[in-house]
Amino acid sequence: MDVARAEAAERGLPVFAVVFDADHPTLSKLDFSLGYFMEYQTTKRIVDQHFVAAVGPSSNPAFGDLVPSDDPLELARLVAFKPDGVIIGSEGVYANPDEGMKRVRAMVEATDAA
Repeated sequence: MDVARAEAAERGLPVFAVVFDADHPTLSKLDFSLGYFMEYQTTKRIVDQHFVAAVGPSSNPAFGDLVPSDDPLELARLVAFKPDGVIIGSEGVYANPDEGMKRVRAMVEATDAA
């Protein structure tokens, strides 16, 4: 996460972090949920152009601290935040490519507005 934060600060971009539970039998459905969420090439391009991506387990404090205490991580969690730590958005990763593109675009708009 330190590398992602440093790159984000250098490039002036927010971080697009995905957090999962490494002890969960399906890793918080990481492959399934994130796979569908990011299915569209347009969504991937938006993330590549507007964020620095990072994926990591909640057991790593840099990632785990991003997860609300009431989230059991049955699904992976997406947290977008500025290099200074200000959170832009935080939600469960939905296994739906239409929602994925819509939510990523909303996070870009929220970043531009802030």
